[in-house]
Amino acid sequence: MVQFINVYKSYKNKPVLRNISLTVKSGEFMVLIGASGCGKTTLLKMINKLNSIDRGDILLDGTSVTRMNDTEMRRKIGYVVQDGGLFPHLTVAENIGIVLKALGVPKKQREIRANKMLKMVDLDLSYRDLYPSQLSGGQQHRVGVARAFAADPSLILMDEPFSALDPVVRAELQDGLVQLQKHYRKTIIFVTHDMDEAVQLASRICIIQDGHVAQCDTPENIFKHPANSYVEKFVGPHKLWSNPEFIKARDIMKTDPCRISRDRTVLQALQTMNRYAVDSLLVTDRQEIEGIIWLSDLQNCQNRSSSLRNFISDDYISVYEDTSLKKIVNTIDYNISGIIPVLSHKKQLVGYLTKSILLSTLSKQYKTTTEVSNARSGII
Repeated sequence: MVQFINVYKSYKNKPVLRNISLTVKSGEFMVLIGASGCGKTTLLKMINKLNSIDRGDILLDGTSVTRMNDTEMRRKIGYVVQDGGLFPHLTVAENIGIVLKALGVPKKQREIRANKMLKMVDLDLSYRDLYPSQLSGGQQHRVGVARAFAADPSLILMDEPFSALDPVVRAELQDGLVQLQKHYRKTIIFVTHDMDEAVQLASRICIIQDGHVAQCDTPENIFKHPANSYVEKFVGPHKLWSNPEFIKARDIMKTDPCRISRDRTVLQALQTMNRYAVDSLLVTDRQEIEGIIWLSDLQNCQNRSSSLRNFISDDYISVYEDTSLKKIVNTIDYNISGIIPVLSHKKQLVGYLTKSILLSTLSKQYKTTTEVSNARSGII
């Protein structure tokens, strides 16, 4: 765990960081983001004492960095910089094992570890004896990540490591890093200026504005509830719609009583359907869902005074209130789906969705995407 306690830093009497207080939990992927000059890289380098602290303190698992030996502390922290930071006169295997060598690990064990790290970052063992100049940019960055993981540190710092890469290679490395973090449960603090990259990687995002924390929260909460106008502008007004995995059923569902009891009649059900302009109704007993009735089934009934009990079907799809819009639209069948019940994890009915709600929501995404595209093209 990393704790920043009222951290203050200035250069030539100009404040760069203004009393930053922040906790990064063990095993968390924290992304520091903000405009150029906001202080995010300065804050990162304070953790391994590449930058000094003017006031305040930083604790690593409860111990102040000021009480730690600089060299010993840095050997226990993985560090990845923008260009990979490989030593040009060392082979790939030697670069990966350099921290292990400093820690006194025997050569044979270093070689075994280097092989394992190469496999971890999807590089063939044939790369181990090559020099950095013989690698592509993406391969160099993979080696840089392998070196950071080699000594099995609990904390890894990454300072805009992928910013110079082309989008395809960058996306591959981002996906790989997410998988590594999930598998090894390292605490990663990652600096970037790219909001899309932050969303792709982070469990939490810390947005820094003029040396202080403007907002630190999950990507979903930042998109839905920006703390101020700076965060809203930095994130972008339509970012939520380009990330449908952050839009949940609870965000778009209706809660009005589009439901009926099994003891009601066919006529009463038809009137309710007409009132809400739907082709199906949820049959409920208090907050428990018992099934669904369909307009097509009721229309064939000659006796409109009949009970609904004989028309209840269990052929429906339900979703949980925290199911993402992306998952919903990928699983429902638009040809047959009527009302889609939204349930709590206790199986209680909390709302419902319809095809018209989903189409209306998706049309907002299309509209905002078109607006952005037109703005970039100069179309008014």
